[in-house]
Amino acid sequence: MDLRGLRSKLWAQRGSVQTLKDGQIVEHSYPQLARDAGAALDSLRQWGVVAGMRVGIYAQNCYEWLVFDLALIELDAVAVPFTRDFAGAVNEALFDKYRLSLVLISREMAPQVASRPSFLAFIDDANPQVRARALNTGALDDPDTLSLVFSSGSAGGIKGIVISRKGAQACVGPIMEAVGLKACDKFLLFLPMSNFQQRLLCYAALWNDASIAIVEHTRLFDGLKKCAPTILVAPPVFFQMIHGQFCAYPGWVKQSWRLLGRILGLVPGTGLRQTIARLAFKSLLGQFGARIRLLVTGMAPIKPEIAALFYRLQIPLCETYGLVETGSLTFRDPRSRKFSSVGKPVAGVALNFSEDGEVIVRRRHPLALGYFDCAAGENEKTFVRPGEVATGDIGVMDREGYLYLMGRKNELLVASNGYKLHPEALEKQLNACAGVLCSVFFQRPGDAHLSCVAVLEHPDRPEHRKAVQQFVDRLDAPKKVSPYVEVIFAREPFSVENGMLRPNMKLDRKRIVATYGSKAPQPRFESAMARTA
Repeated sequence: MDLRGLRSKLWAQRGSVQTLKDGQIVEHSYPQLARDAGAALDSLRQWGVVAGMRVGIYAQNCYEWLVFDLALIELDAVAVPFTRDFAGAVNEALFDKYRLSLVLISREMAPQVASRPSFLAFIDDANPQVRARALNTGALDDPDTLSLVFSSGSAGGIKGIVISRKGAQACVGPIMEAVGLKACDKFLLFLPMSNFQQRLLCYAALWNDASIAIVEHTRLFDGLKKCAPTILVAPPVFFQMIHGQFCAYPGWVKQSWRLLGRILGLVPGTGLRQTIARLAFKSLLGQFGARIRLLVTGMAPIKPEIAALFYRLQIPLCETYGLVETGSLTFRDPRSRKFSSVGKPVAGVALNFSEDGEVIVRRRHPLALGYFDCAAGENEKTFVRPGEVATGDIGVMDREGYLYLMGRKNELLVASNGYKLHPEALEKQLNACAGVLCSVFFQRPGDAHLSCVAVLEHPDRPEHRKAVQQFVDRLDAPKKVSPYVEVIFAREPFSVENGMLRPNMKLDRKRIVATYGSKAPQPRFESAMARTA
């Protein structure tokens, strides 16, 4: 595909973009999107934007975000979207730092911008006097640069990543082929559009004439109900919440649903099975809308039993694995029951492993050209050779080509005796414990023992806290590192609002450890004496 040709392709498309305004659906056909993007293109040119200029974007999810993004692509300007990590710091100093010729903001975000320079324009309101500033036009970036994006990882911190136009174009086809995207499909997108993976999904939908529903994360359930998507891509934390609802049902309900799910598996035709399932399990699946056929997760590990549940309920939860630096690399097919795996490599992706088990990706056009804002040595450590990217993840592949991830290379827990342990491996075990929503293992500098922050479904029940401590005490692996594990119970679920989740819904491990691990550990008198932070 050629991203520059997206707007012209829309004139013949039948799909549409839906958003919610005051609780009501607002729909824009793809020909209307083409007209609006053309008008935005004219505005950008009138403001003095030319190919190669950097244009900042600071806006919530909205239709206009997509309109101007398409216009910037056609103009060959470089989009620089700011995530909500920059809240409180969106000012002229930031614009100067990243040498932005123009800044696009929405009315909702305007109060967060301290001043109103002449090179700032609204994407959703009138702009009487706007003029882009010329800053070494065309000389700042590689000609293949599509966008400069900011990524926040699980260890905290923000990295600037240079997105390749060729890489973006190469990433769209393989994952859409794996998903089986059809013109009758509709994606619902609720993660920030500043997350480049969300924009890739938009490009894929536009190119394949599938529709798009764009909502804010706070309106997710309203969007699911009113927009009725067929495909939802969401982080594991969302599906964990739905799984928690299932676990709260009486035992006889859960058993009968499992039995009915097995019986439905014998019904011929995927569409018929899913239609019956949405009726039979309406109290749970009804939250996804009336047309959902496929659920996709990634971004972080998910409990295998959650994927198994949706498989039994006939609305499969598939898993994909990738990085901003590489794009989507693997996909677990809806028919696969290897729920601990992240799937097989998609077309055009070759995976190899270093001596220590790190996953090395090779594709002709990686999604990223490199970093523009990172710690010293990060570029060389990640972009190891032309077309090859070191992921930082430790993994293994089985004989059938399914990839299994063990954890992050830089998050290994190392004991004084040299024994190495992946915290994610421990977290997977603890997260499987009844009543545990999420957990994070860590080790304070100088401590002989491990610590663990656990988020419970019912944090006020002493019997649940005791059960978690007893479960941790029975784990074998920590004993090779630590004489015991100190369990700290979180005060509230992790969320974007309390800072424990990044805007992309990943765990902010650095923030979690700083919040719950800064206090001196208390003496451990018995298993049930785990403290509540």
